[in-house]
Amino acid sequence: MKNLRIFFLLFVLAFFVVACGGDDAETPTDETDTTTESTDTTTDAEDAEEPADEAMGDALFVSTQFSPVEEQESFRAILAEGGFDFSASEEGPLIDQVLAGSASVDVVGALHGTFPPLAREDAMINMADIADDLSGDRDLAQAFIDTGLLGTDDFLYYIPWMQATYIMAAHTDALQYLPDGVDVNAITWEQFGQWCQNILDETGNQGCGLPHAGLFHRFLEGYLFPSFTGGMVSNFRSQEAMDMMAWARDTLWPTINPQSINYDFMQEPLLSGEVMVAFDHTARLIDAFNAEPDNFIAFPAPAGPKGRGFMPVIVGLGIPADAPNPEAGAELIEFLTRPDVQGAVLRDLGFFPVVDGVDTSNLPVGVEIEAGAVAAQANAPDALPALLPVGLGDRGGEINQIFRNAFDRIVLNGEDIGSVMTEEGDNLQALMNETGAPCWAPDPAGDGPCQVNEAGEMATAVEPTTDDGDTAVASDVTFISTQFSPVEEQEAFRAILGEGGYDFSASEEGPLIDQILAGSGSIDVVGALHGTFPPLAREDAMMNMIDVAEDLLDSRDLAPAFIDAGLLGTDDFLYYVPWMQATYIMAANVEALAYLPDGADVNALTWEQFGQWCQNIVDETGEQKCGLPHAGLFHRFLEGYLFPSFTGGMVSEFRSDAAVDMMAWARDSLWPTINPESINYDFMQEPLLSGDVWVAFDHTARLIDAFNAEPDNFIAFPAPAGPAGRGFMPVIVGLGIPADAPDPEGAAALIEFLTRPDVQGAVLNDLGFFPVVDGVDTSNLPVGVEIEAGAVNAQATAADALPALLPVGLGERGGEINQIFRNAFDRIVLDGEDIATVLQEEGNNLQALMNETGAPCWAPDPASDGPCQVNE
Repeated sequence: MKNLRIFFLLFVLAFFVVACGGDDAETPTDETDTTTESTDTTTDAEDAEEPADEAMGDALFVSTQFSPVEEQESFRAILAEGGFDFSASEEGPLIDQVLAGSASVDVVGALHGTFPPLAREDAMINMADIADDLSGDRDLAQAFIDTGLLGTDDFLYYIPWMQATYIMAAHTDALQYLPDGVDVNAITWEQFGQWCQNILDETGNQGCGLPHAGLFHRFLEGYLFPSFTGGMVSNFRSQEAMDMMAWARDTLWPTINPQSINYDFMQEPLLSGEVMVAFDHTARLIDAFNAEPDNFIAFPAPAGPKGRGFMPVIVGLGIPADAPNPEAGAELIEFLTRPDVQGAVLRDLGFFPVVDGVDTSNLPVGVEIEAGAVAAQANAPDALPALLPVGLGDRGGEINQIFRNAFDRIVLNGEDIGSVMTEEGDNLQALMNETGAPCWAPDPAGDGPCQVNEAGEMATAVEPTTDDGDTAVASDVTFISTQFSPVEEQEAFRAILGEGGYDFSASEEGPLIDQILAGSGSIDVVGALHGTFPPLAREDAMMNMIDVAEDLLDSRDLAPAFIDAGLLGTDDFLYYVPWMQATYIMAANVEALAYLPDGADVNALTWEQFGQWCQNIVDETGEQKCGLPHAGLFHRFLEGYLFPSFTGGMVSEFRSDAAVDMMAWARDSLWPTINPESINYDFMQEPLLSGDVWVAFDHTARLIDAFNAEPDNFIAFPAPAGPAGRGFMPVIVGLGIPADAPDPEGAAALIEFLTRPDVQGAVLNDLGFFPVVDGVDTSNLPVGVEIEAGAVNAQATAADALPALLPVGLGERGGEINQIFRNAFDRIVLDGEDIATVLQEEGNNLQALMNETGAPCWAPDPASDGPCQVNE
């Protein structure tokens, strides 16, 4: 029988699961910092659904800003002066909470773009009277009051709270190369290009830089397009836009430091001297101004033919229509818009005021430098504010990709300007039509979806044709992947694909799911994380891959555990073939090995032995040398490692006796040995390399620098085991074929290519994902990858291995489960609350999440019909 072998593998796996008490799992390698537009928010928020009477005073204040722990502490100190407190939340859960009619929030503090979906459901009160009251003793920026109207005449959805933006920075050495007669505070884009050319001509170096790996889409959406075309969406494919792209390709980009393709935050290359002039968000330049205030200046963005385009990040304060205490909400808003409070937020948190009269005399030097540029930019006579895209819901990432694609295809890849602008303009119009998003500033307001004006004379697209006149096909197989979206990763992956005659396009998860579910019939292969497939499975949008897997097994051994993951709980419908994996492991400085407990094997540690090891280090050295990334992916440590190892589950055993014992151990034995700076650690490779930490847990991608930099000084080893097994969370990336794929045979051929051992080895070598097939040659791996590969393999193949899947089935509310696990740990271990009480309360929150999303259990919890149940 054709499927006999795959079913035999699954039978063997099931036997292994029963014997070892485990199942399989996944988690994303690109689970790196998720940066908001205003601040770098790389940690999960504290409990946004904490009981109101315990969390804050009279006003129930929930904010999407200030979620990192250190920012929360600073903001709470400011709020306490008025007798207030707040809870932090991700945007999606906050919108859901308000739209669900919870009547549990008095004040929403959020980015401008959070309010349109609330406005569409009439979920907010009119703030016009409150604004009138406030104007009696303070001047709120009129431009930002206007944005709070959301295109209406008299319904104010929010009061402006604070702002941030993007500005320019320059080393003072660069000023000598300014074009003659140019004022740096009133520069044009044409003069800026000449300035960069002058630097290149005089120094031989490309001294201007842009954050292409960072918030570059905001540079395009908020600065170039408005400055050159007067709009963002409406004039996307205008003649002015084509002229701008020609200038960017021929004049600007040749003067830009080629490392810009890798730059995320521009403060680092400014401080290193690689770049003399740069554009970026204020939060991503501040370190340069603080570190060397005498060497750097800040100045407004340049102007183009249509004005000085700039993108203010506006944060507003609104009151839900069902707020339990709107009067207290108004009092909180009055407090937050006082000039002295606005000054405190500027001083301590880097957001700029929206009211006049703020005392700037005692600002940190870097903030003072930036404040001048922010004010000059906003108050310039040719200022042209461009708001963040709104009305796109969870498809907001698509517009960023369209703008990036247009620039990259033209400027980096040399494609025809007119063709690209027409094609990407069509994509932009489709996005507007499908979401119904109306225009936003600087585009003129309109009824219905925002319209992308037709292409100018030079923008008429010409279909590529073959010699006989037929339309040419760009590629045999259309491959869309949520992995390898950064440009440098795209280049490396394209080089690998090119060996087989293939190519790919990168996409964010949401737009990819939407495209498939819309029945586009345009995608042959989907490459995505495990969690992308359940929503596609629910709509029968994927074909059964079991025959493809059977064919592959004739020539290679695919990991049975990962084949089982692709079944998504079914018996015989394989939604994806495993493609690659990554995970989280442990790392240690070799100096720490001397303090291992007697008889302990570092490759087969228990959590009890790990705690004793950390205690030994404290006892012998007097220092807490074990570290955890509490400001990073700490929720994965809890969900995939501690809870499974101690309880055997993730959701079902959340408030079990085993969980109570685990939390007591974490509070009393483990945490006292952990470096107190762990509360701020994001990536553990830095404290390992600095010597602050000797032993650490983190994602492989966040440890690799330590292994590469000092391979003789660091070892990698599997996560410890607990009473229920060796819990670990592997990343599984799969390859699936949509049910309406135009070329499923070609898709199967691509999947065969990507699962070849030599191709899997190339991906490991160049991109850091670990294989899912046997027979991969590891003899020529980079040293850091080789070190990690041993630990990854030892962890996955341990006799007591207990894989724990990334949470699935929660949709856009996936962030809430992370918050619940973090809250439980923080309330018990950091704040000293009663263990049983906290686990009961947070367990109730967890059950509510399961019920409201309908998410069934995932491994290591046993499969369930209906919502996963949190045992009493």
